[in-house]
Amino acid sequence: MSLNVGHRGYKQQRWMAHSGLRSQNKDTPFYTVVTYLPHYEDNSAVANGFRVFFYMTWLYMMLPMMSADCMPIVHLITMTYKFVTLCQYYDRIKEDFDRDVRTLRKHEAVAKLKAGCLEGIKMHQKLMFLAEEIHRVFGIIMSLQVCESSAVAVLLLLRLALTPHMNITNALMTYTFVGSLFYLLALNLWNAGEITYKASLLSNAIFYCGWHLCELEKEPHKDIRRLVLIGCTQAQKPLVLKAFGIQDLSYNTFVSVARMTYSVFAVFYQRRG
Repeated sequence: MSLNVGHRGYKQQRWMAHSGLRSQNKDTPFYTVVTYLPHYEDNSAVANGFRVFFYMTWLYMMLPMMSADCMPIVHLITMTYKFVTLCQYYDRIKEDFDRDVRTLRKHEAVAKLKAGCLEGIKMHQKLMFLAEEIHRVFGIIMSLQVCESSAVAVLLLLRLALTPHMNITNALMTYTFVGSLFYLLALNLWNAGEITYKASLLSNAIFYCGWHLCELEKEPHKDIRRLVLIGCTQAQKPLVLKAFGIQDLSYNTFVSVARMTYSVFAVFYQRRG
């Protein structure tokens, strides 16, 4: 009797592992790749090769979905540190100017400071162009991420609120998935808001580059004050990424989405009670 039961259990495990069908136990769903061939009793080398091929194909299909979520985050982090590096560049040319004033002639130190400010303005223009390109390429993905995360989170929380009895496994899976959605949304919106914040610090770095120690030039187009004014004006333009050109991608958006999701969940949970 025990041998018969053990043999049946072994065949059931093979069925779950090779047939690609869902388990009959409703409490523990089993999901895998669904294929018609090969059959579960076929353990030949060709059948196993087909199974490996199907799973590798499934993994290859999932990789673009993961990369679509990771690539915007990587580019946002990279752009954030580029603005941090540019601020440090202006701090460095200020330190160099303070040292050059004591070691070089005044006009040589001023000329070096002018060249540094002009190079910083060019780098800032390139960064703004890159930010526009990143927003153009990944803006739709980040916008859909906001809508998808909020909509799916609301549906899952409604499932928790409207289901009278749910075992701990399904509840834990639902809460974990909702937490993963909000974590991914937080990564996108946090890094988008971080770019806005780091870009706003650039104007102060340009203003304190040391231009006030330079003498006023007779020709206005050669005066360093003109370069500083142009750089500060460009840096004071807020760099804000928007979802569908309407909603800002920032910290406040994440807080708003979280509050809205919880409000919908609380309303339906109270109505159920």
